[in-house]
Amino acid sequence: MDPEEEAQTKQADDELPTGYRQGLITAITIFISFSLLFIKYWSLEAPGKWTIPSACAEGMIVCATVLQIITLWRAP
Repeated sequence: MDPEEEAQTKQADDELPTGYRQGLITAITIFISFSLLFIKYWSLEAPGKWTIPSACAEGMIVCATVLQIITLWRAP
């Protein structure tokens, strides 16, 4: 096999199956939307005072949402 054929074979192996990218992007955006709605409710609409555990939970969900956005940006 010459180098050109090997490059074509490798490129064909690296391609995603049909519909994979659209499904991946849809799933990520659904998770992002639920996360943003949770942040909105937790931060702005929920009654009560902030405690250390609630601030930690808010920080973790914000970090998770940022990671989801990065994943969406890097999606194939």
